[in-house]
Amino acid sequence: MPESAVNKHTYISQKLAVAIRRGDFGGDGRLPPDRQIATDFSVSYLTARRAVNELVAMGLAERRGRTGTFVRAHVPHSESPMPKQVNLICSAYESTALTNYIQAAKQATAARGLTATIQRIAPSDDEQAVATIMGPNPSIVLMHEYFGWARVEAAMVAAADRTVLIGSRLDHLGVTSVIGHDSQAMQMACDYLAALGHRRTAFVMHHPELMQARLRIASWRVAQTASGDAKGLADRLIAVDVPRYGNQTEATYAAVCRFLADGGAGSTAFICVNDEMAMGVIAACGDAGLVVPQDMSIFCLSNSVVGKFAQPPVTCIDIRQEANIEMALDVLTQRYRGESAPWDTLHLIPPVIVERRSVVAPNDGTASR
Repeated sequence: MPESAVNKHTYISQKLAVAIRRGDFGGDGRLPPDRQIATDFSVSYLTARRAVNELVAMGLAERRGRTGTFVRAHVPHSESPMPKQVNLICSAYESTALTNYIQAAKQATAARGLTATIQRIAPSDDEQAVATIMGPNPSIVLMHEYFGWARVEAAMVAAADRTVLIGSRLDHLGVTSVIGHDSQAMQMACDYLAALGHRRTAFVMHHPELMQARLRIASWRVAQTASGDAKGLADRLIAVDVPRYGNQTEATYAAVCRFLADGGAGSTAFICVNDEMAMGVIAACGDAGLVVPQDMSIFCLSNSVVGKFAQPPVTCIDIRQEANIEMALDVLTQRYRGESAPWDTLHLIPPVIVERRSVVAPNDGTASR
């Protein structure tokens, strides 16, 4: 169970939603009584009842008075055509990456003869997004856990048969997830830097508690160990404290200024999780009297026009946003046709390196230190 009591009912409703889709309540489709659910999950009766009420609100279950609560029957998608309208749901957080995503998604849906409805989710107003996801039309959602998405997550789990998540993962809860191959991207970045002689690389990222962040950290650790210098890894991991919907560039600048003032742990290069953070690193290096890339190289794990027109332009990993969108649309079509297996819920998009001018070999023989 999650530690926060506020999230217990959502946790239970998600587990029950997954069980419903698996067909665990076969036969008459009757769910256990609320009191039995409370006992099974070691929660109060009111918490269990609230969880079941969420299933009812999502259209997955229906209460039939004293008879009990039952799985709500629905028509399989294979018996109905793919709707012509697709919901494109993303955070209201303003960034170049999101702007590019919306433009690319509009073009991709139009090319397939589909109408795209764009919905931006503000931090305190997710009611409309939940209603949209639970509606009849399929949804492509571009969101991350650090935006605070408990109710949106619950809706995606409940509507997993017509929802695809881009940029994050809920595949373990049955939601088809399309993401860049993060571990491969990190390995490519580290190999690229190591080939030029960088042995001590700092990693700048945010929200290390999240699943994808932990994967990137683990991949960075493996690559740094393989390159021959695993000493001081903890000192070279810069986990920037970025508030939800906060300014990532500003927070990164402050954290990297402190890191460099403390000596920089012998680092000769930075790997940044996105280009907003890379801009903060470039500014911090400048204030520390370091010239990029002559004194410090910078490699970014995402690609946008921000990095392209930075000074210097940032060498990066392209997560191939257009390929993510095309894959999401393919998966939605396959699900409506009944062509996808229930276990086939994770799709990885191979990354590519975009070479620019922010990376060179370490200066003054630092490759060996």
